[in-house]
Amino acid sequence: MRIAWMLTGAVTLALACGSPPPSRVRLPVPSRAPTSPIFRKDESQPEYWVEKLEEGADRARAIRRLDQFFQEALTEANVNMDAPNVKALLDKIVVPLIYDRQAAITDEFLAGPFSEQSVTAKLDEWSAQIADAIEEDPLVDSDHWRSSVDALLADLPNFHANVTLMMNGLIEE
Repeated sequence: MRIAWMLTGAVTLALACGSPPPSRVRLPVPSRAPTSPIFRKDESQPEYWVEKLEEGADRARAIRRLDQFFQEALTEANVNMDAPNVKALLDKIVVPLIYDRQAAITDEFLAGPFSEQSVTAKLDEWSAQIADAIEEDPLVDSDHWRSSVDALLADLPNFHANVTLMMNGLIEE
């Protein structure tokens, strides 16, 4: 038995804005179950087109449609980028496109090539490679150079913590 859940615009809007849905909402019951196991998403919503950006064949169409959403919202707001409807639209488009991907890339970066273990290993390797040149160069204070490398390693946990806080929106960029 297939059950289709259809949310009214009020519930969808409430969920998109992060507020609780209205307490009394009647959900329409379809007269018969859909014939396809895959329910069609609503092309009139920006979220649909954000997902389509990933599909090569629909990418150009999705870009045009998202631009149309933006132009309509901006016109409705008298070209006020701070208007609530423009900000709400940008949250639907920009957050999934940029922030979510950036957060994933940042997590991968901090866990991989910029992990404390990886950075420490690279600095140890590079320090060993240039140690003789540092010692021999009369213009380089080798003690200062070594303390700078040590300070970089000591600051690495703070860097990781600050980047994580920044990505979580707890500190300004």
